[in-house]
Amino acid sequence: MSYDVIPLERFKRDVKQLSKKYRHIKEDLQELEALLSENPTEGDAIPELKGFFYKIRLRNTDLRKGKRAGYRVVYYPSEENETIFLVTLYVKGEKENIRPKDILAIMKQEKIGIQT
Repeated sequence: MSYDVIPLERFKRDVKQLSKKYRHIKEDLQELEALLSENPTEGDAIPELKGFFYKIRLRNTDLRKGKRAGYRVVYYPSEENETIFLVTLYVKGEKENIRPKDILAIMKQEKIGIQT
């Protein structure tokens, strides 16, 4: 089963902002889309959000430091309609973590319902 991967507006804004500093971000994200479309729970479940959201590390080829210092992508896989929503993206060295309430606020703002 192959999932559709849909970036939310917030995710698109994050990519646009980060692309000013990281030239190869779009190439790095192509790998992510292929990976998630086949395995929608590839990342680590975010426990504070009851495992409905996942966070995955992604290599930033502009930094050349591997996944540990690379991007973090928060996403929401919806089994009901076989869709993965890419919620937000940030660089580990620039932001430590995103708070669960901020993730939920993004989903509310984007008008994406969460099936629990």
